[in-house]
Amino acid sequence: MLKRERVTHLVAIERPGRGRQGDYLNARGVSVARWNRPLDEMFLRAGRTVGRSHTLLDQATHALNRARGPRYNSRRPVTIGVGDGGNEIGMGRVRARLAREGALMARIASVVSVDHLVVAGVSNWGAYGIVAQLGRLTGQPLLHTPTHERTMIDACVSAGAVDGLTRRREPTVDALAADTHAAVVALLGLSWGDLSKRGERA
Repeated sequence: MLKRERVTHLVAIERPGRGRQGDYLNARGVSVARWNRPLDEMFLRAGRTVGRSHTLLDQATHALNRARGPRYNSRRPVTIGVGDGGNEIGMGRVRARLAREGALMARIASVVSVDHLVVAGVSNWGAYGIVAQLGRLTGQPLLHTPTHERTMIDACVSAGAVDGLTRRREPTVDALAADTHAAVVALLGLSWGDLSKRGERA
């Protein structure tokens, strides 16, 4: 698929990546493989994996990429991962450091690495930061507003979503109120100078 679609970038936001045992675990160490297709395989095939945690397929893919030389490698997709808990695609880039944080983190930490890792207090914020920077680079109003942030959270709750930390159906994300997330969006809007809209009152 990567070759057929000529993919240039792969971006994963809060997407579980396989751990050292090959399972997909949440922050509590509970398997969520049932609800997560192995999309991280695309990131592995893009040529970025973590040494000691290579499966035979990963090792073979990595060796094949090297054999094809720099011309092939220069065309591989750029990989980006955004996470906040250690178990997401991309956290393989800092897995050794995460493993030192205790037994649970060592077990859930993803082995899937990326070219560019964005770590944030809440994964959504990391993604919003990328969008804000893209808006700054292009001069386009790409970032949504604080009002839109509240609306999206309310829509998720209305659709039956629950907070991943509190496990309650309420307008929070990672146990933080919607107003907190709206405030982050407002600050990011101000950071790139769109004072009229993105810097609206949070």
